[in-house]
Amino acid sequence: MKKLNLMLLVSLLSIVFLTNCSKDDETPTDNGGATNKPIVDFEADKTDIFQGDTVFFTTKNRNSTASWEWNFGDGGKSSTQNPFHVYATAGVYTVSLKGVNSVGFDLETKNDFITVKTSLPIDTAGTFIDNRDNKTYDWVRIGNQIWMTSNLKYNTNTAGCIAYNNDQANVDTYGYLYNWGTALIVAPDGWHLPSVSEYNELKNYLIDNEYYYCGSPARIAKALCTNTNWKITTSEPATPGNVDFPQKINISGFSAVPAGRYLYTDFSQLLENTYMWSSTETSYNTSKATSYGLQFNLSTFNGMPFDKVSFVSVRLIRD
Repeated sequence: MKKLNLMLLVSLLSIVFLTNCSKDDETPTDNGGATNKPIVDFEADKTDIFQGDTVFFTTKNRNSTASWEWNFGDGGKSSTQNPFHVYATAGVYTVSLKGVNSVGFDLETKNDFITVKTSLPIDTAGTFIDNRDNKTYDWVRIGNQIWMTSNLKYNTNTAGCIAYNNDQANVDTYGYLYNWGTALIVAPDGWHLPSVSEYNELKNYLIDNEYYYCGSPARIAKALCTNTNWKITTSEPATPGNVDFPQKINISGFSAVPAGRYLYTDFSQLLENTYMWSSTETSYNTSKATSYGLQFNLSTFNGMPFDKVSFVSVRLIRD
């Protein structure tokens, strides 16, 4: 009899043990049949931004979640699992996420999570007078570089220099166009034609300091351009002439304008595009050199090969 009772006791303990193990090992099921409430967490692709920047949020919830309730701290809300949000006003914002399922809910709050600054700083600016013709140029410091904020307007009175459409009225706004050989030697003392590496330093500074928009580091064109005279397109957001992202227009102070070009016998692309010589030849063809372009229908700023006999703008950097 004692042996029978002992066996019954062992059997009962085994049932209890297995039942407890089964409960502990349960895995979350889908929305309607959740067995554990959510455990909520989230992250953002960046937390230190400027007005008008977009932040992308990603949930990191454990256990199934039937719905999401986001509060971005500036009055904005979302019920999307992995939303994005544009912060339009400077400030420091607390972000929260509530995850809900059929068992219960969990709330994660990150205090002072997003910092939105008013504008990107331009360290210093000034003017320079070219004593060859007494023309005055504004300049701006961007990172560790000092750039002229307009295209060169020095007339060499040679075949290597030309006004767009041979019209001197275009020079005040757009500067002269130069072939590459002339561009190499046309700078006044203290200034020079930038190399590819110097252009890349400019690009990297703008990207590292979040001068871009639409969440894409490549989209820096608007930050380099005035919004005057550029042709408008609707084919791509954040292009130089578009009215979207107004807070990003020319925030670098570089002030690029759509000066066009002269290739062989044709003037073209005034009000559409601008190209600026670098001092760097292409590695694969010594008849070409790299210029950097800004185009009305693109939001990027990239180098491209041009024949050295082409005429494009010159933008100078200080020695």
